[in-house]
Amino acid sequence: MRKQFRTLLGTLCLLLAASLLISGCTPAKGAEPQQEQQTQEKKDSVQEIPLSLEEGWIAGDIAANENTVFYLLAQEVPMAQQALRAVKLCAYDLASEKETVVYEETNEEGFFLNELEAVADGVFWVRTEGGQKTIEKLDLATKEVQVIEQYDQEAGDILLQSDGKYLTWYCTAGETASIQGYQAAENALVPVAEKVVPLARANVVDGVCAYAVEEGDQTVIQVFDLDAKKVLQEIPLEKGNALFQVIADRDHCLYSLAQEGVMGQQVFVFDYADGETTVVNEDESLHLFSWSYAGGTLYLNEQTAIQVRQATGDPQTIKGEKETLYVLGSTTPDGSYLALNAADEAAPVLTLIRG
Repeated sequence: MRKQFRTLLGTLCLLLAASLLISGCTPAKGAEPQQEQQTQEKKDSVQEIPLSLEEGWIAGDIAANENTVFYLLAQEVPMAQQALRAVKLCAYDLASEKETVVYEETNEEGFFLNELEAVADGVFWVRTEGGQKTIEKLDLATKEVQVIEQYDQEAGDILLQSDGKYLTWYCTAGETASIQGYQAAENALVPVAEKVVPLARANVVDGVCAYAVEEGDQTVIQVFDLDAKKVLQEIPLEKGNALFQVIADRDHCLYSLAQEGVMGQQVFVFDYADGETTVVNEDESLHLFSWSYAGGTLYLNEQTAIQVRQATGDPQTIKGEKETLYVLGSTTPDGSYLALNAADEAAPVLTLIRG
C-alpha cells in the first residue's frame, strides 16, 4: 500500500513521465496561441522534484498539502527489518522551490516512522517503537510533537488518510475493526463506526468516509458524514461479493471488489441522485493496478500509464517514454496526486499531478 516505508524497488504502481505532457506537433497556422496555452497548462499540471540523497540515506514516506510537499529521508539500522536510526522530514515549497528540514530525529536503538499526512499547520505520522504504535502530529510553527492516539502491536497496521479536515484510520482486532476519526482544527477524536469489515485504508473525502458492514450473508457499504455524524447512504452488494477498496464523497461512492490478483480490478461508481451503478473501466485491456479518488478526480493507475478522469470532459491518459517506477502514490487533500519515481534508486523524483 501507499504508506508502507520500504526500499525503492518496492511494489510497482503507476508509470508516468512529464515529457509527454508537452506536445511535439507543429501547430497549424493561426492556432498557435490556443495550442501554446494548452501545452503550458499541461506542463503546469505536473511538477517533478528531484531528491538529493546523501550516502547511506534512503527516501521514505511522502505527503503534500496545497502549497508544500513533505518527504522523509532515513538511515536504516543495518540488518534490521523496518527499523530506522535517523530521519529527516523535509518540506519543499512549491511556489519558491525551496527545501527546508523541519524535523530531525536519531535513535540508535531503532524506531519507525511512516504514514505521513499533511494537514493545515501540521504533519502527522505513525511511530512504531517499543511495542507501541503512536499517531503523532508535528506542529510546523512550534516544531513540537503531540501524541494523538496510541495502540499496542495487536492493533494491526495504522494507515492514515486525510481530506485536509479529518484524519481517519482502522483500529483492527482480529477479524473485526472500528474506524476512528480525528478533526484536526478542533484537536478532537471523532468515532466513525464500530464492527466494520477491516479494509486496507479508511478513505475520507470532503468529510465523508465509506466502509463495509456485514448484514447476514451480505456486504453493505455505508457512507458516513463526519460533519453530521450520520449515515448518508447504504449500498448493498450482490451476495458473495467482498470489497477491496471503497471511497466516497457527497455525490458518488466508488468501489472495487476483492478478487484473485490486483491487476484486473474494476471500479464501480454509485450515483446517489439516480441510484445507478456504472463501471468506469470496462475496457479489458486496461490492467488496473490501483486507483485513487479525491476532489472529483479519479486516477486509474496501470503499469505503463495513468488515466485521469473527471466528472466532465474526456479522460486524459499520461504515458511515460522512459522506464519509470512510481511508488507511494496517493491523492492529496486538494485532489492532486503525489507519487515517488524510484526508477533511479540513487536519485528519486517526487511527481505531483495537479487535479
